[in-house]
Amino acid sequence: MASKKLNTSEAILGAEPRKEGTRGRKAYLKPNEKKNAQTTLLFRPTTKEELRDLAWERRISLNELINQICEDYLKKNSRNK
Repeated sequence: MASKKLNTSEAILGAEPRKEGTRGRKAYLKPNEKKNAQTTLLFRPTTKEELRDLAWERRISLNELINQICEDYLKKNSRNK
């Protein structure tokens, strides 16, 4: 049996693997919620390069990758469990 490939947040944050049948952030976003809040982040050049490479491998934008990582982290560490 082949081992399950970890997604980015699982690999970076050590998150639990997703349940089968869930796809990305849609598993825990509020219905009809859209991304419309902006912020500025500063990354070390090597961190940004690695994130950009991971985003490219997954065929998603860097913005989407960062959103997925943050949402997975919040889901795992939320005080409102």
